[in-house]
Amino acid sequence: MITDNKEVHKKLNKQGYRITKAREIILTILNKSPKHLSVDDIYLAIKASGKNVGTTTIYRAVDSLTKAGVIRKLSLLNGRASFKIINGGMSEHHHHLICRHCQKVIEYSDFIEDEIKLIKKLETIVSKAHQFKIEDHQLSFTGLCKSCKAAPSLRGLIRPLAASRAFKKESFLERG
Repeated sequence: MITDNKEVHKKLNKQGYRITKAREIILTILNKSPKHLSVDDIYLAIKASGKNVGTTTIYRAVDSLTKAGVIRKLSLLNGRASFKIINGGMSEHHHHLICRHCQKVIEYSDFIEDEIKLIKKLETIVSKAHQFKIEDHQLSFTGLCKSCKAAPSLRGLIRPLAASRAFKKESFLERG
């Protein structure tokens, strides 16, 4: 959770963004939510609070808040997106499992230290190869959640990973 709204306001002002009523309402809603919220979720939460902000305004606000580095956008498989406050720090670092059927997003950080080591190595290799300064990353795995995997109507859609992708013997981890 954002611990200091002054810090967020300072960040927005530094990026040239005003603190509008809509942005403040959206930040409050995202700050209270433990999960990623879509624009529709944000709209419904605003309506439930008795306030009125149109969807176009919400789209513009989340776009500017994302550009300012205050919230993070997670692109979903259905072309939609969800948003969450950026809290900073390693304790907040997490990755995602996204169900390709129901679009459920599961955040996990169980193996984050191991993943960070692997990703740092990959970032170094990719950075060097493409002369590109990597500033951030998002890691999402797609598949079927426990509920969808168990659904009889989806059983024929499940393919083993090895059958669905071609693998190279040489891994980026074997490079020096």
